[in-house]
Amino acid sequence: MIAVPAAVLPWWRGLVGAAIAAPLCFLVGQCDGKRSERAVAAAARAEANVDAVKRDQGATDKAADERVADAAAVTANEKGLVDAIATTPDTAPDAVRVRLGCERLRQQGTDIAAIPACR
Repeated sequence: MIAVPAAVLPWWRGLVGAAIAAPLCFLVGQCDGKRSERAVAAAARAEANVDAVKRDQGATDKAADERVADAAAVTANEKGLVDAIATTPDTAPDAVRVRLGCERLRQQGTDIAAIPACR
């Protein structure tokens, strides 16, 4: 054992105690630092999730608005086509309609020999 003078003995015990306590405090501090890093990372992840949800909601709202606008445009186009067909007289179809009708009949397998317009 080391011979230590009596006057230094109280300080010696304190230094030994500090030498033992210092690494333990360092290790505890490191663990707390890791917890702090995890908390910072969790907060950053939560912020990123909130931002992603906001962007997703904005995109969803925009897509819904575009679907409504597209549906309105489709309805207007359908109405225009229906009106155009309705104004065409059925008594005298043009040559294109006749050929189209004949071709449809041919594709269905109907015998068109008896139809004079399809010759």
